[in-house]
Amino acid sequence: MKKYFAMMVAVLFLFGVVGLSFAQAPPIATGDAKPAGPIDGKKSDASKKAQAVTPEKKAASATPGVATGDAKPAGDIKGKKSEKSKKRQAETPAKKKAAEAPATGEGMAAPPAPAKK
Repeated sequence: MKKYFAMMVAVLFLFGVVGLSFAQAPPIATGDAKPAGPIDGKKSDASKKAQAVTPEKKAASATPGVATGDAKPAGDIKGKKSEKSKKRQAETPAKKKAAEAPATGEGMAAPPAPAKK
């Protein structure tokens, strides 16, 4: 068992050393790559053509989108209630009693538990 543990430690050490050497190696394509500099403000003909306002783009921007209030609000949806949900939401004597009980605020003592008979 000790032999396997020693082999595992040796493998982990080897991967750690090799991994660190790879992590510190410079990138493979070191060529004469320049860092990205600021754009000097000149537009190419292709970019001018792509950004030009065409009649199609003008018509598309004039039509109202979905986000401008065309959708119905979520509160207007009325779905069918199942029998199970009707039973769960029905007014029961216990729920009625809980609704009529005074609310306990923060810092107030909880009402005493009912005594067992």
